[in-house]
Amino acid sequence: MAATVSKGLRLRMALAPMALAMILGLSAAPALAGPSADFAALQSEFEAMLLRESPEYATMLGVRTYDDRVSDVSLAAADRRAAAAQALLRRLDAIPAAALSAADRTNAMIMRRMLSESVEANGFGQRTMLFTTYAGWHQNFAGLADSLPFNRLADYRSYVTRLAHYPAVNDEALRVSQQALDGGYVLPCVVLGGTERGISGLIVEDVAQSRY
Repeated sequence: MAATVSKGLRLRMALAPMALAMILGLSAAPALAGPSADFAALQSEFEAMLLRESPEYATMLGVRTYDDRVSDVSLAAADRRAAAAQALLRRLDAIPAAALSAADRTNAMIMRRMLSESVEANGFGQRTMLFTTYAGWHQNFAGLADSLPFNRLADYRSYVTRLAHYPAVNDEALRVSQQALDGGYVLPCVVLGGTERGISGLIVEDVAQSRY
């Protein structure tokens, strides 16, 4: 995976902790065979997908499997995520809600909303808008150290490895952004005043003055 934290992914990363916490917190007792077991398996796959597709968030939660990766903002990755979400959604819809516990029904509703919104959002051209006046891949990379752990040598190596992805990330993000521009998916000019300072501010003569 060689792309960065897009606007959409940044939003998902903001929402995912709450949603994932609800899913984990509302988990029912050990499942028996049948719909409950099917849902438990589906829930585990959903949680694994969230972490796999948001490797930075996984590290924040203490899952170190994806420490050498960054989130992929390519449109191919967006299609892949939407297809995976659609497959999970079909399986979720095949599980009779009436056969689930109250907690699992709540979890199922949360999961259904997250999956269906992911599928639906991928059908709109707005998916190509990777930056706003508030965030973009450049600022996300610059702020990456704010949320990652730095307790051991491996943490620093993980961070440096992720920074090394930036040139490829930037190239891909610019390609997607060009498609956004070509398709007319842009923010109003009136809200973009000063946005360039968010980019130029990361380019400094004295590295000690950089946000990095």
